Amino acid sequence: MIPKVGLLYDYNYKIGTGHKYRMKALSEYLNRSGIFYKEFPNFFYETVYKNKDQTEFINRILSENLDVVLFDLSTELYIKESKYDLVSIINNLKIANKNVVLIDGIFKEDCLHKNVSTKSDLIIIPYFLAKEEKFITTLGNKFLLGEEYFIYSYTINTLKSKKVKKEDFILISLGGSYSKDMYNLLDFVTSDPYLNKFEYKIITPDKRIRDMFHNQNIHVLNLMEYQNFLYLLKKAKLVITSTGLTKYEALSLNTPVIVWSQDKRFKTYHKKLEKFLPLKYCDSIEELSISVEKLLSSTFNYNLPTKGGEKICKILTKLLYSEREKLQN
Repeated sequence: MIPKVGLLYDYNYKIGTGHKYRMKALSEYLNRSGIFYKEFPNFFYETVYKNKDQTEFINRILSENLDVVLFDLSTELYIKESKYDLVSIINNLKIANKNVVLIDGIFKEDCLHKNVSTKSDLIIIPYFLAKEEKFITTLGNKFLLGEEYFIYSYTINTLKSKKVKKEDFILISLGGSYSKDMYNLLDFVTSDPYLNKFEYKIITPDKRIRDMFHNQNIHVLNLMEYQNFLYLLKKAKLVITSTGLTKYEALSLNTPVIVWSQDKRFKTYHKKLEKFLPLKYCDSIEELSISVEKLLSSTFNYNLPTKGGEKICKILTKLLYSEREKLQN
């Protein structure tokens, strides 16, 4: 039987689309590596979180004859309400001799391994400064920590080598969820004399925003094909985004970033990132104007590692075949 990986991830307008696009990016590398996989979008969210049915979840996953089960879930949501369900499921999968890989968060609120320990074979925390954090390691889990394990789309590596002329617009993308932060930001942009003079392209799933803004310099776009979105990140002279994954994609394409959030939980982390990346964290209109002006007038020379997908594929290959050897012996 050919070894197979199961990719379990969440996405919707409540939790955003970052987990989905990360797994879509990983699937590109799995295809190129000849690794068979099957996707289970929102399966944990629907069966365990909403319907409280662990049995259905376990039976379905076991029926698929997966060798490795990889979770990329909205851990912040489950830590509040379902963390012990997730731990129980992981433990049951281990009893059934499945390799379990978990992509975890870095903050206290979204990191399962800052709240409880599991028997996962591998925990990946693919973010800047992850090596400085402390995680629960009592069960001897193997950790992969740091930005070198961030999974970028294969398209990003292609775009990095292409010469694409920067265009005279600022791209605003606050993720694939509905967010009051977007409304606050656009109110600031349209009312501030300095910010109002720029042209903006806005990516949002929220149709209401298109009805609210009719300024000539603000163009609201539907969520589009992921590759086209990456191309926009490359062409923009500046990206304003949320605390999610888009900031890493923009930076990898040599586009400076403003992280806009009025959630104070993320401030300390992003202020640390400011020390070595062309990135500014803003939560007020005063900071926003100053940061836009500073980033647009500065020159940057940086190069982010973008081989995380390849590295993780190699590790998954080892897990797949080591498990097959166990079963055959």
